[in-house]
Amino acid sequence: MSEAGPSSFGELERFGERLADFCGSVILLGSAEYPSNLGTVAGAPAVLFVRGSLVAGDALAVSVVGTRRASASGLEVAGLLAAELAEAGVTVVSGLARGIDAAAHRGALSAGGRTIGVLGSGLSCVYPPEHSALASDVAGSGALMSQWWPWTLPAPEQFRQRNAVSSGLALATVVVEASARSGARLQSRLAREQGRLLMMSSLVVDAEAWARSLVESGSALAVGGAEDVLEALQGRALGYFGLSAAPMSHSSGSRPTRPVGPGQSGQLSLDIG
Repeated sequence: MSEAGPSSFGELERFGERLADFCGSVILLGSAEYPSNLGTVAGAPAVLFVRGSLVAGDALAVSVVGTRRASASGLEVAGLLAAELAEAGVTVVSGLARGIDAAAHRGALSAGGRTIGVLGSGLSCVYPPEHSALASDVAGSGALMSQWWPWTLPAPEQFRQRNAVSSGLALATVVVEASARSGARLQSRLAREQGRLLMMSSLVVDAEAWARSLVESGSALAVGGAEDVLEALQGRALGYFGLSAAPMSHSSGSRPTRPVGPGQSGQLSLDIG
């Protein structure tokens, strides 16, 4: 076996038990445990390393993504959107990055819902390192996932490939706040190529010409909050993917489902990707 890892399918299976204690479970493409949505995507990873648990209900998932340099409004919108989606039984997928991703995970966790974090590094090399505690919380209430060997350090190209997994796991991607050069914009393209629904929060539509262009061309839906996302899932994605059309419960709380207006920018440090 090479230092980089197993070199054959059979060797990988034998190596699986040794890896289990180190990184959780090893899931192979084509196995019953492999995420059903991701398995339909061209170029889906042959191997997934998972800490935590995947369940059948994770097929009802939405990827909530955006810039690492998020504004205060963006963080609030991402957290509220994720919380209300989680309350409705939707699994929230994101990339554990600084900014919008972290706010989305925390929002889902605050609602007691499921969330999946997709890494651009190995499971033993969580990036950014200050999100180690968040990664543990995500694994405890869903799953932490990587297509890379557990000891793999973060690298820009891996984050771009991570975006394809993040969109492929979900029925829809919602971009909360993102510049024209962000990884979230790349994920918006990947989501469309994968046949997923693409949604833009009114925050990014108001601020970014690229997002407005996608909405105006009909390539993306403009959404004001969780109710709009749930309506789109009920009306289009569930039927397209042949999933059960069991009703999703909308949040009955008093919190608003529309984004707040632009506020003071709380800039966060730039991440890889």
